[in-house]
Amino acid sequence: MRHSLLRIALIGCCLSALFGPATYGATAEKPRVLLIVLDGLRPDYVTPERMPNLYAWGRAGVVYEKHHATFPTVTRVNASSIATGTYPDHHGIADNSVYFPAIEADAALSTASRGNLERIEAETGGNLLTAPSLGEWLAGHDYTTGVFSSGSHGSAFLLNHKVSQGAIVNSGYILPPSLSATLGPVMGEEPPDGAPNTARNDRVVTAYLNYGLNELEPELTLMWLSDPDHTAHEYGMDSPENATALKGVDDALGRIAEELAARGLLESTNILVTSDHGFSTHTLEGDAKAVIREFIAAHQLAETDVIVTGATLYVKEAAEPHLGDLVERLQQTDWVGPLFTRSEQPGATTGQFPGTLSLNVVRAGHPERAPHLVFSPRWTNDKTGAFAGTVLKGGVAGHGSASPWDIHNTLIARGPAFASGRLTGIPSHNTDLAPTVCHLLGLPPSPAMEGRILYEGLQEEDPNVPAVVGKQRLRTTRHFEDGTRYEMEVWLSRYRGRSYLDQASAIRP
Repeated sequence: MRHSLLRIALIGCCLSALFGPATYGATAEKPRVLLIVLDGLRPDYVTPERMPNLYAWGRAGVVYEKHHATFPTVTRVNASSIATGTYPDHHGIADNSVYFPAIEADAALSTASRGNLERIEAETGGNLLTAPSLGEWLAGHDYTTGVFSSGSHGSAFLLNHKVSQGAIVNSGYILPPSLSATLGPVMGEEPPDGAPNTARNDRVVTAYLNYGLNELEPELTLMWLSDPDHTAHEYGMDSPENATALKGVDDALGRIAEELAARGLLESTNILVTSDHGFSTHTLEGDAKAVIREFIAAHQLAETDVIVTGATLYVKEAAEPHLGDLVERLQQTDWVGPLFTRSEQPGATTGQFPGTLSLNVVRAGHPERAPHLVFSPRWTNDKTGAFAGTVLKGGVAGHGSASPWDIHNTLIARGPAFASGRLTGIPSHNTDLAPTVCHLLGLPPSPAMEGRILYEGLQEEDPNVPAVVGKQRLRTTRHFEDGTRYEMEVWLSRYRGRSYLDQASAIRP
């Protein structure tokens, strides 16, 4: 084994005692980082009643109260941002489905599929992600990254797609393949997919505790548990099933804490618990794609001339001259919220069409892969049961919009590097996790990373000049011939030269 393990039995300690303050660098071993993503975890899920373990970690460590997800607020976009410390205009994954016409000319590719991602990797000459990953950067410093995930095949793959000096252990596969024989007996038979998905989540935790800590011993572990997202999509946020899912992942955190303490690894392990996005109740009744079909019929286009990949949209050459008409139709459609289009001027905040803002505002303007349009459904702050936030979108509940309830997600950290009992209202983002992880491991962030080190939660003194949080509002209006108008508004937080999208909305007075 690469590390000697100090086996100290810590019995009868409460969570607060287990996770009290410690001195960073007090151990002779390399520091360890455990970054846990609880898929779809809203910050207001974390209460003493619903998630007592995670709530206690926050009170003993640091709660980042203004944490942000990347927009579109979907899983694989944020998995890519977490893995690279960059936005879609740099890492190249624009949505949960993506359009690569050289691979599929008439359809989008789901990034939930590892096979699709491997096709993109091959077609692009190894540039599935157009920014280097955290795993690659750490491997260059002889550090190991382990991924343990019960999420989709694609989200697990994106966390360390080069499998750089490490491993990916997913519910559907193990990389490198040679590990399957070793890990099969450890993990046991794969349980069926469920909602709650507790059995699969627990299986991944077991693999981490039995293989990750005993054999792989990574300096960085990226763990992804598929609840509460898995369950809330099907039953809603305020359902008994979702309460059970939250209890299941919280119990898993308690199990991890107890095992780390029993092995004497707690004092060298910094733990960050985050989520890929927030969540909202969905309230749309009807067919959201009707406006697209009407546009296609009006201009006698083929159905495949417009490729919708979730919140992003691409048009082929035959449809591109008519794109302005599609934008106008969307602006006059009740369920449609803010619209972002390509910019004719580099770096501009105004979009190509009246009443739109630029892809630059939401960091979606990739030089080769930028969509023609990114849009969000309209949202409200209305409360449904215990949770506020609704979105005009089909299904029971979900995410993906520019609503603050989808954008604002969870970040709680504790460990030897972090302060104790601290709440910070300074804005942070999923792109900030990679450079912070590098810092915790004693390494400089990769030059490609766009995020910042989250010093405001660390015990060490912040070397930066003090700064204040600023607010910026962007607004644009389009007037129609019938006297109606469409207004679009975006709110950004600004801190140390970085912008954080707080929300974007559309107004039709």
